Amino acid sequence: MNLQKNKQLINFMLLHSYSLTNSGLMFGKSGIALCLFEAARFFEYEKLEEYGLELLQEAIAWETSDYSFQNGKAGIICVAEYLIKNEFIDADLQELFLCGLANELKSAIGGNTILHLHILPWKFTFERNEQLFNRLYSDFLIEKYDSISKNTIEKIAYKLSDKIICVSHSAKQYITSVFKIEPEKIVVIFNGLMNFNTGILHSYEKESGYYSLWNMG
Repeated sequence: MNLQKNKQLINFMLLHSYSLTNSGLMFGKSGIALCLFEAARFFEYEKLEEYGLELLQEAIAWETSDYSFQNGKAGIICVAEYLIKNEFIDADLQELFLCGLANELKSAIGGNTILHLHILPWKFTFERNEQLFNRLYSDFLIEKYDSISKNTIEKIAYKLSDKIICVSHSAKQYITSVFKIEPEKIVVIFNGLMNFNTGILHSYEKESGYYSLWNMG
């Protein structure tokens, strides 16, 4: 099959998706998102994946009391699980839907959503896929962000948050450069560990011959 021959159908799907108010699997945005991810892989056309991710983001943030498979949250969860399992997106299912839950709670009871970012946003990847973690970390060291920017949870969470707290200016720069989030939305608050008297630690280290490495947070 040729991409050019199917562009008309794909364009129709995209135009139709923007008019939908339903985000379910059978008749809503998550179903179209699934089709776009499959088409992106089949035609090797990454732009379709970006459109699919936008629709998936809207589906996860969708406020509804319908939890059915056909039109409600159950179908959206199945789409997300399928995309994760088949490596269309890099995400954890539970963490992915925490973003949507936070958005629903904000709508129901008010308030604001605040996201706290550590400088290693892919750190939990180590538990699931050590090889992927090593590749992402290597890319980060040489300031190559293409693969890192595919993190689905970050893309969704940053847009849904009212404010983002970073522990360093480099973390803020990371968000603005990789995910194009406006700097005004980001606040830098350093870790609350100040200089303190380490005389006791030093005397213990001298007597015992052992050295301490401390970590907080």
